[in-house]
Amino acid sequence: MVVQTPAAGYLHTPEWLGAYLHSFATNANRVVCIAARHAGQLRGVFTFESVRQGLPPLGLNTLRLIKNDHMHLADCASADAGSGVWTALLAWMARQRDLKWDLMWTQGVAEDSTLGRWISVTEPTPRISDARHATAWLDCSQGIEQALGGVTRSHRQNVRRLMRRAEQSGELRYDIITTPEALPAALQQFLEVESSGWKGDAGSAILRDPQLVAFYRELIDRFGPLGQCRINLLKLGDETIAAQFGLVTARQLNLLKIGYRPEHSQVAPGNLIMHKTIESVCDDPQLDRLSLVTNPPWAHLWKPQLTPVQRHILFRPGLRGAVIHKLLQRAFAHRHRAEEASHAAPASSPDLSTSPQS
Repeated sequence: MVVQTPAAGYLHTPEWLGAYLHSFATNANRVVCIAARHAGQLRGVFTFESVRQGLPPLGLNTLRLIKNDHMHLADCASADAGSGVWTALLAWMARQRDLKWDLMWTQGVAEDSTLGRWISVTEPTPRISDARHATAWLDCSQGIEQALGGVTRSHRQNVRRLMRRAEQSGELRYDIITTPEALPAALQQFLEVESSGWKGDAGSAILRDPQLVAFYRELIDRFGPLGQCRINLLKLGDETIAAQFGLVTARQLNLLKIGYRPEHSQVAPGNLIMHKTIESVCDDPQLDRLSLVTNPPWAHLWKPQLTPVQRHILFRPGLRGAVIHKLLQRAFAHRHRAEEASHAAPASSPDLSTSPQS
């Protein structure tokens, strides 16, 4: 099977798709799975959601990779390293008439992912591509010194100082939860920590959204029995002050979500649990990398490596596809110029009479 290849990550698994279908998908009939076979053997699986964008009669039939605000990255699954499966898919989609599509919208595609590599080496069929985001990761294969080689001396010293401060106020413990029977309770602790502070007040916490809670419960139910779900808890005394939710695949720990209790900000629990996690990944012979999945604002403190995350819009061959391509190209160019103009505009002078004193 495709997902049995050593390089298969969580994005390539039926468990990831299943969690989406049972929590986020508003209409499962819109999800399209295309299987590529050669000589009777399954060589690739492409999963899209079929949606119609825009208003009739100009609505566009769009095939969109599975992605949302809690599924930041997307990819396709393949047992082949070469791009032959992708080339064959494009040729088949150009010929067939049963699946209606005007464009293929792929967001969250890391440059070094299966799909990212394929698109970069195939013929430049009409498409729009850009990269405005990145996925951050640390190479932990050679130990902690190598993983933190770029981290500033001041940040390392600060983390040690905060660690001592926390230990002076109580027992500091770092727990890794992976067993299926312990994951539900650990998930509840994670959700409570993630909902503390401004997220809970603003209503954006996972606990405030039954759909999101269902998604994370699906993940532990599906990945837990495989030994691929991991929840890290940092406890000070009897209280959990920071937590991380991750999936382990392809020798990599992927941190999907983190949280900490802001009332303990004097010891920076987010930094403490991150340092503990980096140490644990470096010490684990089954792991080589720690992925932050996105590139959050605080990631720069740990000097991670960055891989561009791209958006590719591919258009169906033919006159209609060519017209849509030109129209979207102009629309995106206009938006880009407007954004550049807004960034270049001089800031208004501050009202010094009402400015707070430093």
